[in-house]
Amino acid sequence: MKTNNAIKKTKFFLAAAALLGAVTFFSSCDKSDDNGYENGSVTVMAVNAREASLPQNFYLDQSKMNGDALAYTQNTAYITSNSGNRTASFRVAATGTVNTSDVVQLQDGKHYTFFYTGDLSNNNLSVALEDDLSAPASGKAKVRFVHLSPAASASVDIAVQNGSKLATNLAYKGATAFSEIDGGTYNLQLSAAGSVTSALSIPNVTIEAGKIYTVYISGSTAATISSHVIVNN
Repeated sequence: MKTNNAIKKTKFFLAAAALLGAVTFFSSCDKSDDNGYENGSVTVMAVNAREASLPQNFYLDQSKMNGDALAYTQNTAYITSNSGNRTASFRVAATGTVNTSDVVQLQDGKHYTFFYTGDLSNNNLSVALEDDLSAPASGKAKVRFVHLSPAASASVDIAVQNGSKLATNLAYKGATAFSEIDGGTYNLQLSAAGSVTSALSIPNVTIEAGKIYTVYISGSTAATISSHVIVNN
């Protein structure tokens, strides 16, 4: 095969010009490949939490991560992908229209959930959360709460009925940390932050010891506010 000498010379001078910065570059970026990804992996879950939305596909860069399109309240299992700087987007499955697009830093070995939601002004929004999948203590489960209902109060409390609060002053698009609770069946209630008046009853939430759960609130009207449970492990 014939080699183009001009190309060889160009490559030589480019390499020489970059030599002074090479040590700094590789010391700061030695985990990245040519695509800007770290040489590692993450797992991601996608959730359609926007009421009345068209079915969605979830992408990292130009790679579709889910199989079947996600209708409202549906979620994927965890899917393995590359770590690094990625562009996460939700797109209308039927047309490919991009509803949300955000550059995210996905750290090697971590786990993430991406929620598709929207506000009362019909703006498309996404919420990305890092998931703590470390095992709970013996006899315990781990639970977090996510507020994704624009129709609910701007900040809410979630409590065991006639009992202690599990989430306090939880803002819209906000999430609690995972916290450990005993396994059992819980009757929960949602109220405006600081209020004792229940805005939503959440009965018979089964929490199994050893499991990790996300409970999210969604709904675009006061009449359709609802709760949904995801088992993260």
